[in-house]
Amino acid sequence: MWKAAETFGSNIDSPPVMVEGQYGASDETKQGNYELCVAVNGAIQHWWRDNGGTGKWSMSTTFGSNIDQVLGLIEGSFGFDLELVALLKDGSLQHYWRESGGAEAWHAGPIFGSTTK
Repeated sequence: MWKAAETFGSNIDSPPVMVEGQYGASDETKQGNYELCVAVNGAIQHWWRDNGGTGKWSMSTTFGSNIDQVLGLIEGSFGFDLELVALLKDGSLQHYWRESGGAEAWHAGPIFGSTTK
């Protein structure tokens, strides 16, 4: 049975997407941080949970515009960058990626495809 555990964030417009990342996992037996992205007021919020220390959620940044929903989030094998695909309000899709190791800034990738016909 599911039970409510933690509450954070506000004005959430869509379901969140989440992955367990490598950050904080010193070896294969340790749990990495949770990485979560969600649409809020037409932008994307990135949250992370410190699974190896405090266990608390923290919001790192807000980015993007014209966002309807975040559809998917992965941690890729190229530099362990986070990548996501967002559904824009006009029905098109946009790729975003976050480079790790330093600035950890999110970058807007190409707009592609459409969910409408």
